[in-house]
Amino acid sequence: MLDQKNYDFSFSGLKTAVLYYLRGLPSTNNEFITKRDSLFADIAASFQTAAIDVLVTKTMRAAREFGAKSVMLSGGVAANKVLRKELKAQSYKLKANFFVPDFKYNLDNAAMIAVAGYIAHLRGKKYPLLAKGDLGI
Repeated sequence: MLDQKNYDFSFSGLKTAVLYYLRGLPSTNNEFITKRDSLFADIAASFQTAAIDVLVTKTMRAAREFGAKSVMLSGGVAANKVLRKELKAQSYKLKANFFVPDFKYNLDNAAMIAVAGYIAHLRGKKYPLLAKGDLGI
């Protein structure tokens, strides 16, 4: 995904590759069983590195292309300390402000959207359901 000149990302292919890799590992080999925890930790760390590389690279590419003065990270993914650190460092290099809420506010976006919808419902407001990924740009 890093070579694609768009801002799209999906990790479903990576997740599927990891799943198939894990399924192919021996489950009864004693030598493997003693190294299993270390291997699983390496796989998890590698997955995190790959995902963060894509997120940071594409975010900073967009920030440069559109002349962003600030970069903001929010939602559940903002609880990832490595992602926070990398985006902050790259924002600093770009001379852009970096904003991220305290950890206690990094919740699942679906829960935040549901609460906003519930409050709108209580107030009798109706909003059209419209997904627009380009932010009107």
